[in-house]
Amino acid sequence: GLLAHELFGEKLILKDDIEWQKVYEECKKQAVIIPAFLSHQQLPLDEEMRQCIQNAVNNCVYQCIQNETWHGYLDCLMKENNIPYVVLKGAASAYYYPKPELRQSGDVDFLIHKEDIDRASAVLEKEGFQPWEEDHICHIVFRKGQIHYEMHFEPAGVPNGKAGEVIRKYLQDIQITAEEIQNETFSCQIPDLFHHGLILLLHMQHHLLSEGIGLRHLCDWAVFFASCSETEFKNIFQERLERGGLWQFAKIISLTAHMAVGAPYRSWMGEDYALAAGLLMDILSGGNFGSKDHQRMYEGIFISNRGKAGGRHTRIGQFIRTLNQVVYTHWPVSRRIRLLLPPGWLFFGIRQIIRMATGKRRKVDFLKSYRKSMGRNELYRQLKLFEMR
Repeated sequence: GLLAHELFGEKLILKDDIEWQKVYEECKKQAVIIPAFLSHQQLPLDEEMRQCIQNAVNNCVYQCIQNETWHGYLDCLMKENNIPYVVLKGAASAYYYPKPELRQSGDVDFLIHKEDIDRASAVLEKEGFQPWEEDHICHIVFRKGQIHYEMHFEPAGVPNGKAGEVIRKYLQDIQITAEEIQNETFSCQIPDLFHHGLILLLHMQHHLLSEGIGLRHLCDWAVFFASCSETEFKNIFQERLERGGLWQFAKIISLTAHMAVGAPYRSWMGEDYALAAGLLMDILSGGNFGSKDHQRMYEGIFISNRGKAGGRHTRIGQFIRTLNQVVYTHWPVSRRIRLLLPPGWLFFGIRQIIRMATGKRRKVDFLKSYRKSMGRNELYRQLKLFEMR
C-alpha cells in the first residue's frame, strides 16, 4: 500500500494494528526504504519509530546522491576518452520513477563494447580504480574508495542457444540508440525504451532463478511499463519478446506489479492471477538479492545456470550444467577439451568446501537446497523463459 501510494497515487488505507517495526524491517530487506517511507511524516508512527525511519531514509537518500556523482564521474571519463557506453539500471531505472529520488540506488553498472574493454580498463586504472579479483562471465568490477563500478561487456541474463542469438542482435545497437539524461548535478547515457525494458527483464530473470529479486526490482519494472500506453508497449515489445522467449515473463511480472504495487492493468497482461500471486510470494520470500534467505542462491544451482537456459532442465541435469559453467568460466580451454570438466568439478568443489570451512563463504545445506528448489523450479517453468515463438 505504501509503494502503491507513492508510485501510482493510490489512496493509502491503514489499519490500526500495523506493526511498523516489521514493515520497516521488510522494506529494508526488499530495498524499498525510500519509496515506502519518503512521506513517513504522514504515517501514524510513535516518535522512536519515526526517528528510526527518518535516519534510514536520510542514509538512503545520501547514498543516492553519492550514486549520482558516481554516474556523472563515469560519464565524464567515458566521454573524454570517446568510449561509447550506456548505464544499466541505476540512473536509467530512476528516470522512469515519478520522482527519481524514489529509486533506491546500488552500484553503478554500465555496458561497453567488448573491443573497448582494454581501453576502458586503462582509463579507470589511470584514475586510481583497482580491478576486483573475480572471474565473471559478463563484467569486470572496478573499485576506488567507496565507488563500485561494474563494467559489463554483456548484460547479465543473456541466455545460451538461439534465444541468446536473437537477444544479442537486439543489443547490437544499444549504445547507438542511447539517450542522454541530464539534471543540475550530472548527466549520463541511458538505453532507449526498448533496450531498457529488455535489460530489466534479463536482469530480473537472471537473479530470480538464483538468489531471488526483491520489491525494488518489481517497482523498477512497474514504473517503467506504466510509462508506456497500452498500445505503445504492446507494439514495441510483444513481437520482439516473443521471438526472444521473454513475452510470457513480461506479462506475468507486469500482472504481479499490478497486484502488488498498484501498477495499471493492461489487457496484454492476461489474467493468470494464480501464477502472478505465486511469483509475488517468491519475490517476497527472497528479498533483494536473497537478503531474506541466503540459501536461495544454492537452490539456484538446481534450477538454472544463472538464467542462461531458463528453467527447462531436470534439477540433477541442471546441477551438472552449473558445475560445467563454473569450470568454463575459470578454465575457458575446457570448452574445447571436455576431459578437463571432471577435474574441474573436483578442484572447484574442494575449493568451495575450503572457503566455507574457513568462513570465506557461507555454509550450505545442499540437501535442503535441493528439496526447496523443487517448488521454485515448478513455478519458473510456467514463465516459459526463452521458449521462442
